[in-house]
Amino acid sequence: GQVNRDSDLDVLVVTEDGVASPLAESVRLRDAVGEVDMPMDILVVPESQFNALRNTPGLIYREACEHGKLAYEQPD
Repeated sequence: GQVNRDSDLDVLVVTEDGVASPLAESVRLRDAVGEVDMPMDILVVPESQFNALRNTPGLIYREACEHGKLAYEQPD
């Protein structure tokens, strides 16, 4: 959608499947970012779950694939 004063930033972090707690990792990353001048949500998802759900209508994973911007990709 269009950016306005009520917009927020949604960040999707796809991790290796070995992350013990995606929720705890989301909280850790949000705390690490610190103060940002806009609302921000950080969603952490294991790679296998992302791949299984990336084409499911109505889920954020599909929206991210279709309209999101890649900010960082770890080299192989």
